Amino acid sequence: AFGADSTVPIVFVLHGVDGNAGKAYNRHMAKLIWKEGWRCVLPTRRGCNPAIANQKSYEYYDPDFALVVRHVAAAFPRAKLYAIGMSAGANIVTKYAGMTGTECPLSGAVSVGNGYDWDEGTQHLSKRWIWNYIIMYTSRRQFYYKHEELYTDP
Repeated sequence: AFGADSTVPIVFVLHGVDGNAGKAYNRHMAKLIWKEGWRCVLPTRRGCNPAIANQKSYEYYDPDFALVVRHVAAAFPRAKLYAIGMSAGANIVTKYAGMTGTECPLSGAVSVGNGYDWDEGTQHLSKRWIWNYIIMYTSRRQFYYKHEELYTDP
């Protein structure tokens, strides 16, 4: 049913800034997609997988996502492709769709909780001490401490 000639649609689900493919909200989305009889791809961005160290994470554009889409499109040429991105994953989906334009292989894309202006949003939140504390704690835990060598001068 899911061979190379299959026409069963495939949905890419991209996680948020502090997540990975194994997070509950991604698994829940995959389960809903699967119940509809569609296939699902849950890529984990570089730097967001605890098993892989020394990788930079991308919040705006992820060249790996373009590679994954090309690979899946080549493997299943008759299947329509869709993408759903949450938070930072939404940034990646919308940037990808915009950059590929009329050549975009996706038949549709959904952006959930896309930060319209990342810089302005962080500046706004930084004025509230509790949010600043939470954001800085999460950022340090998720990125800096795991990849400290990427943020230091050689």
